[in-house]
Amino acid sequence: MASSKQHFAIGAALGAGLNLAYQLVQLQRDPSRPFDLFQLAAYAALGGGIAVLADAIEPATNPNHRGFFHSFTFASVSSYACYGRHTENWSSDQKTAARFVHACYVSHLVADAITPRGLPILCSDF
Repeated sequence: MASSKQHFAIGAALGAGLNLAYQLVQLQRDPSRPFDLFQLAAYAALGGGIAVLADAIEPATNPNHRGFFHSFTFASVSSYACYGRHTENWSSDQKTAARFVHACYVSHLVADAITPRGLPILCSDF
């Protein structure tokens, strides 16, 4: 099982990577735009914080702590919430923010899914 530190590191790396990609695209569009290291660090910290959210909601107090928010069902529901047809009406910034949060949260689920216990379909209690 991945520890909170590992989940934070994975989320921070993902957050930084997503922001790096975003800023590089912006630099291609506008080469005079400065690269923002503070923004990169903020997205890394935010990504790490979001990645540990699942364990904040469902603390790892026992080996079977993986409930609904640690399940394939939640990953599917949150994927639809961030990528479903209803998001066509959202602004570009709203889509970007929701998808960033989703990616960082799901990084936690992916890290848990590759452990021997894996992820439950719905939750561990069933």
